[in-house]
Amino acid sequence: MDLQIITPDKELFKGQAKRITVPGVDGSMGFLD
Repeated sequence: MDLQIITPDKELFKGQAKRITVPGVDGSMGFLD
């Protein structure tokens, strides 16, 4: 799966993940594609 996370400081992280929680425990937003 493709993983996109937009962190509170608006940086974009892309990577691979099996699952994601929205929002993240650090306050980030995650989206599964």
